[in-house]
Amino acid sequence: MQENNPFSNIVSQIQSRDDQNLLLDELSALKNSLFQIKQNTFDQVLTTKVRQKISAELEKILTASSDRAGLLDQLTKQVQDLKTLDLTLSFEPTVETRQKIFTWVKTNMGEGVVINLKFDPTIIGGAQIAFNGKYVDLSLKKIIDTIKR
Repeated sequence: MQENNPFSNIVSQIQSRDDQNLLLDELSALKNSLFQIKQNTFDQVLTTKVRQKISAELEKILTASSDRAGLLDQLTKQVQDLKTLDLTLSFEPTVETRQKIFTWVKTNMGEGVVINLKFDPTIIGGAQIAFNGKYVDLSLKKIIDTIKR
């Protein structure tokens, strides 16, 4: 993400595919509210249907511009364009483990990568990773299957 990106405080809060989809839903609701006939619909959606942290950041950005629809479109595009790291684990990670994974990805891969975390006990252990068209199977199941051959 660019240093002077007005949306960096919002985009940096996205860690997972679920976070990404939730923000896209919130942005869609806001964009739709711009075309409602009722007075103050946008402000009402911003305060009732958008998470507080996101709402506060959006208010700062949107009050400085008369083109709310354009800014929402720009932010939507940035959110849609985030790269996805698919990570399949053999166990359901704790909140602490998830946070460590997110921190590692942000530190080592930079901003702009969201994690699509999956749980598949059939891989027994290890992980399966897909990113940028590349796939690596580091699962215990693969190792066992290789030994059995």
